[in-house]
Amino acid sequence: MALGKTRYLQEKYDEALEVLEAIVKENSSNVAAYDWLSKTYEAMGELDKAQQMVDIGVAKSPKSLIRQRKLAQLAYKNNDLDKAQSAFENAIQVGQHSCYKQADDYNSLAKTLIDANKDDAAMNVVSMINKDFKNDVNAEMVAAITAGMVHTHKGDEQAANESLDSALKLFNHNPNDLSSDAALELTDLCLTSGREDAASEIAKNLIKNNHEDIALIEKTKKIYSDAGKSDVGSEIIESSKKEVVNINNDGARLLKEGKLEESIELFMKAARAMPGNIIVNINAAYSIMMQMQKTGKIKKYSPRAEAYLEHVHKIDPSNKKYHDLTDMLQQIIIKAKAKAA
Repeated sequence: MALGKTRYLQEKYDEALEVLEAIVKENSSNVAAYDWLSKTYEAMGELDKAQQMVDIGVAKSPKSLIRQRKLAQLAYKNNDLDKAQSAFENAIQVGQHSCYKQADDYNSLAKTLIDANKDDAAMNVVSMINKDFKNDVNAEMVAAITAGMVHTHKGDEQAANESLDSALKLFNHNPNDLSSDAALELTDLCLTSGREDAASEIAKNLIKNNHEDIALIEKTKKIYSDAGKSDVGSEIIESSKKEVVNINNDGARLLKEGKLEESIELFMKAARAMPGNIIVNINAAYSIMMQMQKTGKIKKYSPRAEAYLEHVHKIDPSNKKYHDLTDMLQQIIIKAKAKAA
């Protein structure tokens, strides 16, 4: 299995397929191998085969929310709306008591139903979101966005604008509580409704928090392209990416010049504005750790560094820099305590 994963990560997809197919041939119960076969076929652009592989995995492990969600997403991409609907419904059912439960799955189900011209069923999904998620700002926004999508499809302009107003009001008060997928849907809804300024603000916030996420950037480009505003979308994406790069470059320069407090202040300010940006949070933690190393003030700086690292871990548990800096932080603390002893 490890070799298959390695070949996949090296983008040697033909070799990955060879390894993974041999594994399932030898042991057809290896569900994880079907997951990686699906990922490999998807990376190769063979979405039908990717769906087939994850479908096999779901048949063997139907209570996996992650697999049900992936099957639904692939089926939707393949315009297999019946399969997408059933898989999203299964994902929602399986996820009722799961830590992986997401309001985005409900929105995706509604989107599938809208595409199948089942507007009443899609509107019922809004009620499901409100029922299944309590005191959840993201879910509240997703419910308003979903309602706006349904009303737009039905041609009810007044109701669509009212739902969009509700979603935008919530977003303006909680811009960083909205999931990336929902933010894309809200951007699309704003463009469809002629609210270009609102769409721009949402897209800028989205890109600045995810400036290295190629898949998300491509989705943003497509939304603007489909709206006939490719140039506008490209300008928003490039200016937002440039802003983040400039901040990181300025912070790195300050670090190099030994201006640690200024670097910390810069990155902390950036992290408040872009809490979802992994690199900004990593750099904030690193700047603080350098100051710890210089001053030996563990109690003052350690909690701050740990907070930024934990935020990175929450976003991306497998992030290598998180693990490297966590180890580095422990070494700094150990050395500082030994020196003080």
